[in-house]
Parts: sequence; C-alpha cells; structure tokens
Amino acid sequence: MDIPCNGPGTFVENITLNKELTLTGAGSGSNPATNTVFSASAPCGGIGISISAANVTVQNIYVTGYQEAVRLNGVNNPTINNMNLVDYCQYGVRISSTNSSIDITNTTIQRTSPMAGTVGIRVGTADAVNGMLISNSTITGNNLQGMVVFQSTTPVAFDNIIIQNSVISNNLQKGLYFEKLSNATLSGLVMNNNGTDPGYNNNNGIDINLKHNAYSNITIQDCDITNSAVMGTAVDPEAAAAITIKARDDAPSYNTIPASLNNVMIKNNRITGPQNGIRIGEYGKINATPTNVVLEGNDLSHVFANKTLISRINADINLDCNWHGTTNIPTIEATFTEAGTGMILLNDLLSTGGDGSANPGFQPTGNCACPSGFAIINTTTMVAYCDIQAALDASQPGEEIHITSGTGVGFFEVEYGKVLVVLNGVNFTSNGEICNNGIITVNAGGTFNNAGTYSGKGVFNGAFNNVAGGKVKPGGCGL
Repeated sequence: MDIPCNGPGTFVENITLNKELTLTGAGSGSNPATNTVFSASAPCGGIGISISAANVTVQNIYVTGYQEAVRLNGVNNPTINNMNLVDYCQYGVRISSTNSSIDITNTTIQRTSPMAGTVGIRVGTADAVNGMLISNSTITGNNLQGMVVFQSTTPVAFDNIIIQNSVISNNLQKGLYFEKLSNATLSGLVMNNNGTDPGYNNNNGIDINLKHNAYSNITIQDCDITNSAVMGTAVDPEAAAAITIKARDDAPSYNTIPASLNNVMIKNNRITGPQNGIRIGEYGKINATPTNVVLEGNDLSHVFANKTLISRINADINLDCNWHGTTNIPTIEATFTEAGTGMILLNDLLSTGGDGSANPGFQPTGNCACPSGFAIINTTTMVAYCDIQAALDASQPGEEIHITSGTGVGFFEVEYGKVLVVLNGVNFTSNGEICNNGIITVNAGGTFNNAGTYSGKGVFNGAFNNVAGGKVKPGGCGL
C-alpha cells in the first residue's frame, strides 16, 4: 500500500506504522513550504515514526525534535530512504528486538548542536539484526557514538552487515562501536574527527569490541579514517586509536564467556589520528584472537604520537604492501609494538606513497618490495616469501626454506622439524635472538653474521661470524 503524505507542510504527531505500506513525503528538506516535516509536539516528544510491520518503507520526510526519530520494532525488510532525521534528543534510529534486511539509504542522521547522550543508530544488548545495508548516508554530530551495537551475555547476532559510501564524522566519543559483528564490510566511508572528547578515556574512530560469542569475517576497505581518537582522560598511551579491533577473552570480565574473531581484512584505507593508528587487542590486556589478520595496501605514513600499529594478541598480523612513509625497515619497525606471542610480519611494503584515485581510501600506485632484502622460497611448494619467519611458519615437516639471494638483517625461530638453508652468496646478519630448535644450514659461499644471540646447533659449511655484540648459547632455545 502506498500512502503519500498530504503534500508539503508541518505535521505535529507521532506516527505508528503497523501494516505493510510505503509512506512517502514531499521531500526531506527543512522548509515545510516544499517538504514534509514531522515535528514533535513538545521538545523530545516520544518517537517520530515507529515501525512494527514487515515491508514498510518511509521516504522523503524531515523528522525533527523527537526523543527518537525512528524506531524499528522487530521487523523484516524495513526501508528508510531519503530521510532527514535531525536533532533527536536520544537516538536517530533505534533498532529493537529481532530485525532482518534493514535498508537505510540516502539518509542523514544528524545532531546540528551538541546534546548529551545522543547516538545516531542504536542496537541494544538483546536486539538482533540479520542483514543490514547503510548506504550513501550521513551520521554526524552525536555526543556519544555515530552507531553503537551492544551485546548480551546471552549473545544474539549482528550479522551480514554492509555500511558503505557514507560519511560518519564529528561524533564525540566514537564513530562506530560494535560489541557484536560478523560477515561485515565497511567500505567507502569518510570518517573524520570522531573520538575527540577531552573528558573521555576510550576515544576511537572505529571500535570493534566483540563480546561473548564467536565472530568472523570483518573487512574495512577504501575508507578515510582521519583525525580521530584523542587521548582525553586516558592514562594508557595505547587506549586511543583510529581503529581498534579485539575479541574480549580477558579476565576478569570476559574470560568466563570468551569471544573470538577469525578473518580480519583492513585494506586500502587512509588512516590518521593524533595518538595511535591501529590497535589489535585490548590495551593493558592480551587476547588470543583475532586470527588471520591482514593489513594490505593502506596508507600508514601518518606520524602518530605513539604507534602506527599495536598488537596485543597471540596471533600474527600480516602486513602486505602498505605505505609506511619510508622504506627504511628500522624506522618502520619502530612504529610498531607487540605484546603477547603474536608477531607483526612485515611481509612486503610499497616503494612510494602515490594514490591513484581521489575517492575515499588509498589506491596505491607504487610497487611492492621485500623489506628483508632477501629472496626466500619453499623448495617443495615453490611459494616465495619476503619474510623468513613467515616462510618457516608455513612450512611442513620435510620441506626446506631456502634464502636464495640477498643481503640484510633479521631474526627468527626455527621450530622442531623446520629447516632453513642459507645459500651461496647470501649475507645474513642477525639483529635479535635466533632460536634454532630445528636445522640451520649455511652452504659453502653463504655467510651468517651473528650480532644477536644464537641458540642451537647448525651446519656451517659457509662462514659463521660472531661479530661485535654476538653471543652463542649451546643447546636449544631457552636452554
């Protein structure tokens, strides 16, 4: 059923839609002479439009002055299109109960002046969503978050989510905050000046803070996430970050019902902020996951007050073909910090920082190069690597990892059953601890310069040079 509003004008009422229909206004501008304006009868007066039936579309309406502009009450296939939800006193859109296939398109959700406690879109602890599209929309000016999604200790889903081609900026504490999220893509977003509250201790641009369930498949791609996350009242220098992603399993609050996350891709983004760029894991804690984390093709050249990348997890983070503002490896590595047993693996990097497009995000024009200076190959699988440790970790018993050419520095661990061969002409210098519980062979014509600490045995038909500062410890690692 299509129900056009009575043309332009101001309508002072609270609308409840409890049957399938399409409600169409004359336009979503603020001028009632040419647009349809829904206005509260008193400041912060109830809910502007409450939807409690499936297949409802509301479009082309300006909604202002309500406690909540729009509420979805456990419905399937609602559409909010070309709406202007302005100066609500609490929520622009509140999503309640169990909902599916939500579309929010071409819509502005905005506070034009500060008001305490305001949120653009809210999903509560017991509220579930399976399927949501936010596209070509704006969420701005909220004193708390642009979008907030909470999770219960009895978890429910927030699954199959696409947020794309939208502006989410100038939200005081966080741009986007999720405690539940799976099978989600955030793409083409312009997120500027989020997380700037001087009186708050957890400012972020994007905060994915997953709780009480198993989650997977999150992608952040082609976004500008800039000028976000000031320190505020935080004491820990790692607290504020433009992007932070963690699956909470840490004591004392989250170890009883631990969360986990697998498969995270952060690709082709431009990331800036005053304090930290990306933090994986909770500050002051160590988390087991996320696993399979890849950062690819991002512009990470901004000079942060603390760190570009923080790892506080027991899984590796793979860096592939990002621009770091330099190709100098010690300079790049000084912008990283690790806690837990996971490693930051600088697999390769961009040689220059050119951007091939004016669109949001970073579309690199430079070429990728191996940061180690070495050519490395698994002689069984014939897979090439830039990072020695990555090659060793991927190898299976009976396979050999060969450093075939190059001159450079590094450190690594050879686990039991792993084999590393340094070939003729290779000149390797250790700059950290070499733990050898497997087999290291330096062929004739190869050179191994130990400037760190070497633990374990080896077959040195080539040169083993214990250079200045080098130490050799007999036996295996830790002995």
